[in-house]
Amino acid sequence: MPFVPPSFYGTDYLFAVLCAAFAFEATFGCLPGFRQILALPAVVVHEYARRADIRLNRAKRSARSRRLRGFFVAVLPLGPAFLIGYHGAAFCRSIADGWVVEIVLVAMCVGLQRPVVTAAALRRAIGRAGLERAREILERASASGAATGDEYGIAR
Repeated sequence: MPFVPPSFYGTDYLFAVLCAAFAFEATFGCLPGFRQILALPAVVVHEYARRADIRLNRAKRSARSRRLRGFFVAVLPLGPAFLIGYHGAAFCRSIADGWVVEIVLVAMCVGLQRPVVTAAALRRAIGRAGLERAREILERASASGAATGDEYGIAR
C-alpha cells in the first residue's frame, strides 16, 4: 500500500474551509482592495500563459512541436503549485487561527466572483438592454468571437 499523507483525505474541515472560501470570495471579491489581492493568482497565470504563447507558439514551428511545447507549458507549473499548496496548507494548520489564512488563500485560487458577475450582467443585458449590449459584455469577458453570436449563442 503506497504512502499517502493523511491531509490528502477529505474531511469536514476541508469542506468547511472550501465553503467559507466561496462565501468570502462572493462577499468581498468585488471590493476594490480585495479584488486586487484575490486576483493575484489569476494575474500570474495569465502573464505566464501570455509569455509562453509569445515565446513558444510561433507560426513557423511545426504542429507537433507546438503541441509538445504546449504540453510542457501546462505540466511545468503543476509541481510548484502542488508544493506551494501542500506547504501552505501545512503552514496554515500549524499556526493559531490558521484556518482564516487558509480561507483567504483558497478564495484567491477560486476566483468565482468575475464569472458570476459577468453572467448576471449578460442575463440583464439580454433581457433589458438588448443584444448589442450583451455582445459588448461578452467580448470584454472572453476571447471568443461574440460579435456574430445570436441571443441563444450569447446565453450559452
